[in-house]
Amino acid sequence: MRQLLTAILLVLAGAPSALAQNCGAGTLGTSRVQSIAPGEMVGSFHYASPPFAPKEIALTFDDGPNPKSTERILDTLKRECIRATFFVVGRRAKQAPELLRRIAAEGHTIGTHTWSHRDLKKVSPEVGKDDIEQTIDFVRTTTGRTQDARLFRYPNLSQTPEMNRLLAEGGQIVMSTDISPKDWKGDPPAETLERLKRLVKNRGRGIVMLHDAQAHTADFLPDFLAFLKAEGYRIVALEAAVNTPREGP
Repeated sequence: MRQLLTAILLVLAGAPSALAQNCGAGTLGTSRVQSIAPGEMVGSFHYASPPFAPKEIALTFDDGPNPKSTERILDTLKRECIRATFFVVGRRAKQAPELLRRIAAEGHTIGTHTWSHRDLKKVSPEVGKDDIEQTIDFVRTTTGRTQDARLFRYPNLSQTPEMNRLLAEGGQIVMSTDISPKDWKGDPPAETLERLKRLVKNRGRGIVMLHDAQAHTADFLPDFLAFLKAEGYRIVALEAAVNTPREGP
């Protein structure tokens, strides 16, 4: 039943009017919005694959914001009229609140990635909940958007059943991934780009996990978007379903 509800929300969210964008000719653009129900867990690394059509890609970025690289990534996304999801680390967002506000102002979805990028397997559920709550509250206070911070990604994708339960009870959406080029390794941009292109071609659709805190990711992103455009891929924006109150983490 939960998967059926998600699928219905995804279809209803696909109207172009929801994009609120004026894309210039020749840009890659954002083809539709995918709304996800509260309490869902998405991404084939751990959960169910999103019901994307062939050649539908969602771009997500972890670990920022980092002024040295996130600004460049935002510039690249803006040129191509693309909406992405940023899973921010709270302490880094606190150091660059103006960048967090820019992410919000340019129409991207803001998710959370804990306050300090701690491994939640190594702390109690109560400590993990407080860490996530602190990040949610900071994001919402800084952006002024109460609907922000409803998507969550575990640092290192290190999940626990108890934290999953707490997140679901609080109406959070846990996001894993379908495609990861491991750009956090710091390999040369060209090497990571080729690995990413192979993964996208092999899978054909899904959520791509990148890291906006990495300078080399900002380096190869324009070429990756050019590849997606040339190969006929379409960008899907991710959002939590509207009017979802939060009572937990």
